[in-house]
Amino acid sequence: MSFKVISLTLDRIMAKKRRPHKSLNSLDSIDHEDHIASLNNRIEQEAPAQGYVPQMGLKIAFETLPISQLTLSGLENRSFVTMTDIQHAVIPHALTGRDVLGAARTGSGKTLAFLVPTLERLYRMGWNQVCTCKFLKSLECVVNIISLLI
Repeated sequence: MSFKVISLTLDRIMAKKRRPHKSLNSLDSIDHEDHIASLNNRIEQEAPAQGYVPQMGLKIAFETLPISQLTLSGLENRSFVTMTDIQHAVIPHALTGRDVLGAARTGSGKTLAFLVPTLERLYRMGWNQVCTCKFLKSLECVVNIISLLI
């Protein structure tokens, strides 16, 4: 029975009409290694102290995070502009590679708080260049995955 539920969910995800996203041609001119080095430097410099919990209730934009333009484009295409409290508390720590434990109510954005750092880690590791998975063949993999999962 759980197999049917899983396959139905996957069928719905695959059948979901994809929204068109902004052209990513401007990223072609960016030197990939320099871009990743820049992101890694920002993550290191902007990392919160271990155990730091930010003030809740602030409206902080995703664009303030040290994440790739691909991820930002995917978030914007799905109308995610500002982070929820759990995302604001978790994503900066997770980007540094720290283990994070967070609890929040249903619908608060926990999945996206996990997904953004995971996709960023894969992007910085170069998975978009070497993975043969159909969603990870091009630099648009992050946009495609976010569009399918959200």
